[in-house]
Amino acid sequence: MFDNSKIIDKEAFFIYEKSDGSTEGYHVVNISVSDHHLQGVSLPKKQFRTFRIDRILAMFNSENELLSVDVPSLLDSSQPRPSKSRPKQSTAKAEIAFTGFSKSDRDRLETQAESAGLTIKKDVTKRLSYLCCGPNAGPSKTAKARDAGALALTEQQFIDLITTGELPEVGEYDLIMGSTGNEPSNDIDYIRDTFTTWRTLPRRQCLIARFIDGYAAGWRFCVHEAHRPSLDIKLTAISTSNSDKPKEKISKSVWTQGHAFNFIGGELICSHISGHRGPWSEFVKMTNERVLSVKFSTPAGYDTVDRIEGEFTGVLRRNNASSAQGERAQDRIPLAINSQTYDEGTVTVAVSQPDGERLVEIERITLTQVEFVALLQNGSFTRAISLPDGSSSIEIYNPFERDGLHEQAHQLETV
Repeated sequence: MFDNSKIIDKEAFFIYEKSDGSTEGYHVVNISVSDHHLQGVSLPKKQFRTFRIDRILAMFNSENELLSVDVPSLLDSSQPRPSKSRPKQSTAKAEIAFTGFSKSDRDRLETQAESAGLTIKKDVTKRLSYLCCGPNAGPSKTAKARDAGALALTEQQFIDLITTGELPEVGEYDLIMGSTGNEPSNDIDYIRDTFTTWRTLPRRQCLIARFIDGYAAGWRFCVHEAHRPSLDIKLTAISTSNSDKPKEKISKSVWTQGHAFNFIGGELICSHISGHRGPWSEFVKMTNERVLSVKFSTPAGYDTVDRIEGEFTGVLRRNNASSAQGERAQDRIPLAINSQTYDEGTVTVAVSQPDGERLVEIERITLTQVEFVALLQNGSFTRAISLPDGSSSIEIYNPFERDGLHEQAHQLETV
């Protein structure tokens, strides 16, 4: 039975009954929940899946509990099995947006959506019900929609929705959410995995923050180690050679750094006071300090803007082999090349100043996720601005350099 309290940090473990009556255990992360469905990335295959909530038979607190459950006994003692009929989705006046489609395909789909009574939106809104994702859909927009509570659909799922009022369940249609990370078994798989998936900058072991006593060392603001996910610092499993047996691979977990910064609404971060470990009541008496409160945000990430599709016939030099012995002839291999841009995301922040026993909001600023990280590190950030006359300026923002509440918050220097 579905239990929302079992979803911790957008992660869940559960037993699921498929439409054919078979059952399977799932470990799902990056979860979003709607009235009738749960969506997320199913591990270990990293496939984006849609599940019916009424088909979840039992939920668990950990993967060990899931793996150790006796499924036959669970089914015998469980509540009456869910109906085979699928829940109808009400589309009356529901909002839908389309992303990752060519203009002609998008116009066609929007016409179908309007005929079905759906309201078309050009971007993600708080009331968005569905985001229909095409082959060039970017991860940041999809994440933004799912964080807002919208269901992510493929084109086929959208067609089923407006035709029957039903969504296909797990396994029938899956959104591709990046490479699975498995080692390609042959040259064709290698070419497809290398040149057809999203090509983002690799994660690195050089971290943007080093945490000492639980906080980022040397940063102007007190960024706790609990903010590692916001800084895209994650434990990553890597394979290395065994020093004793060079041909044998061993796996270990290390902290790695990515580029998908994602500070979300509700986070409160105080400025760092050297040596201060006292209570909050002492902090708010320090009038020269600042508190940043995140109000609204969208994540940073990579979006596909152009795509070339075709076939490849020629010679593959795997690992850039320099000799003819390393060359392998290929004939008509399907190939797609994506052109991507890095979306730095946005953050709207309330800047507050201590005043006696309370906080007084000074102003609100909107900046990118990357600029926000710089602000947390240095206590200020700098951005270049293009002026109407074609020249450019440098905008420097420092929330600490203020003599009064109405003083200009930035200075401009002509370049």
